Amino acid sequence: MATYRKRANGKHQFIIRRKGQPNISKTFEKKAVGQRWANEIESQIDQGKYQDFSDGRKELFGDMCDRYRQQIIDPMEKGPSRTADESRLATLKEHFGKMTAEVVAGGVDPPF
Repeated sequence: MATYRKRANGKHQFIIRRKGQPNISKTFEKKAVGQRWANEIESQIDQGKYQDFSDGRKELFGDMCDRYRQQIIDPMEKGPSRTADESRLATLKEHFGKMTAEVVAGGVDPPF
């Protein structure tokens, strides 16, 4: 069962603690939404389906672009589609490559 606490700012924080796993926490505006989230995560853990992507949010977007190029674009047949994909990927990497994936996805404010 998740631990619940009401924050001083009026938001609701839920913390899931399981032996042998890192704590999982999230804060919500509405308590009911938080309870549904906690129940869903606990159910996924119990079924062995939970995947923690929190470390991925700290990965640089440029590194993700490089991996995408190696795993997806490189095996493609040569042609206009591949060239267009490479061009788009290069542009994205140029503009966002030094930012974390979390910033690019809108999870935190950009560092500028």
